[in-house]
Amino acid sequence: MGLAHDFLLVPKKTAHDRLWGRGKEKELILESLEVPDDFIQYILDSLQWIPSRNPAKRKLIEQTGLNYYGITLFTGDSTVKMENILSSWHHLFSNAPEAVELTGSFHLPSEKSESAELERMVFDKMELLSWLEKLIHMTKRMKEENLYLYHLGV
Repeated sequence: MGLAHDFLLVPKKTAHDRLWGRGKEKELILESLEVPDDFIQYILDSLQWIPSRNPAKRKLIEQTGLNYYGITLFTGDSTVKMENILSSWHHLFSNAPEAVELTGSFHLPSEKSESAELERMVFDKMELLSWLEKLIHMTKRMKEENLYLYHLGV
């Protein structure tokens, strides 16, 4: 797999620096999920509507969306919108064929291609639905058990 985003469900008192890089303390992670960057980019616009925080900043000011290259903290304030958005994507993709072909980035002409073209991404439907189901499950668990969900960007 190429670039990926990690989602980590952790107890509320877990500091973000204990989850990132060399200091990663795996025993603090209750559940985790790795999602390919291509898929995150495809649904990114809708993820930008979810309340979040950037723990790398001094003040945990509420913002929205993913910190694409860094850490994002999702708290109880995030759960309703996050669950609704992810469930909507799940419902949409449940109607897709087994090989889900999505349009990716626009690429200018290069040595490989003489003309500009849109990238075509192909995902296995069951794998794609599995990522969404796991994220929905983690969101519900975050709400029910008063946990945090961290996103570690690319």
